[in-house]
Amino acid sequence: MKKYNIDYYNEEKAKMRKKYFADKSLFSEKGIDTNRIFFNYILDELKKNSKKTLKILDLGTGTGYVPKTLCQLTKNKFKIIGIDLAKEMLAVAEKGKQDKRINYKLANNFKLPFKNGSFDIITNKLSTQFSFKEVYRVLKKDGIFIFKEYGEFKGFKEIKKIFNQRFKKSNKSIDDYLKEIEKNNYKEIILQRFLIKRDYKLSEIENIFYMANLIENFKKLDLQKIKSKLMKNSTIRITSDPFIIFLRK
Repeated sequence: MKKYNIDYYNEEKAKMRKKYFADKSLFSEKGIDTNRIFFNYILDELKKNSKKTLKILDLGTGTGYVPKTLCQLTKNKFKIIGIDLAKEMLAVAEKGKQDKRINYKLANNFKLPFKNGSFDIITNKLSTQFSFKEVYRVLKKDGIFIFKEYGEFKGFKEIKKIFNQRFKKSNKSIDDYLKEIEKNNYKEIILQRFLIKRDYKLSEIENIFYMANLIENFKKLDLQKIKSKLMKNSTIRITSDPFIIFLRK
């Protein structure tokens, strides 16, 4: 069984993550919003199968952002299971669960505890620790997989340049993901790549980098360095590099 490095995601980080997403609007009204694109893939599939109760699996669910957001966006019938290996994350997710369509389970993305062909939809938002082979196995025929992640800059090109040696390296490139996909017999593959300019407040940068393990041993001094080098007119403009992969079995 493949091991995860989950020590970073303790109770403090879990609560911080929950608060961060609770304080944000679901989607941005400015420019391209890749979160909207990610969820629209799911919503479109639910609409096409509105007479059925689709089964959904969310990999690396954390504090349950994807399940909770999906329940806010639609009243369609579905059942979603969010899985994670971080007990502290799942504890926060369970505490905030308010919809009967949601369930959470402690599980390993590399050894999914489900039978072949169990799910109509599988989602993955920002979890790089998973197996395309396992996704293919537990996905039903004609089922879909939607994966959102960031490229080599992890969403923060200018900040990566400042902290290059300490900045978290991507486990895989987009080409690596595509090579893994080619090993399985998906009948539809869509890749969307983006370069997006985003403006952040300093407090947002602080929350993100304390919450996510992107810079090794991130400290206040690092935040001041970001402020001095990048802040203009009370905001920090960053180049983000998200991508979305859509697959149909």
